Amino acid sequence: ASLARQHNDANVCSLPARFISREEGLKIAKTFLNTPYEGGRHQRRVEKISQLLK
Repeated sequence: ASLARQHNDANVCSLPARFISREEGLKIAKTFLNTPYEGGRHQRRVEKISQLLK
């Protein structure tokens, strides 16, 4: 969850409810929501993805 935010500026996090506990899900969600995007060397990839989505 943290790497998805840090490196890809992800805005969606999908969790497998059948395979993780509620506590694990909350921990992952909190990590995802509280992790900032780093930018820097990852920005080029994020821009490529943005161009593909247009």
